[in-house]
Amino acid sequence: MTRNTTIDPEERCPDAKFPARLPSMLFERLRVRARANNRSINQEIVHGMSQYLDGLDELELLIASVKRQLVAIQTTEELSA
Repeated sequence: MTRNTTIDPEERCPDAKFPARLPSMLFERLRVRARANNRSINQEIVHGMSQYLDGLDELELLIASVKRQLVAIQTTEELSA
């Protein structure tokens, strides 16, 4: 009998390591921004990714709101016709 020992990476390591290859121009931009913001390059990447993902969440909420408003407008127009 085999035992399933698969562990969710988030449970095993709260701060996961993810080696990444970056184009040199992107790395240089990160280095400049990190220095200007008094952050390490890692902190700058984490900050930027957090902002990006938060922006996506807000955008999804905005799109859902616009869709609901369009449905309401279409419904109102159909009832008026």
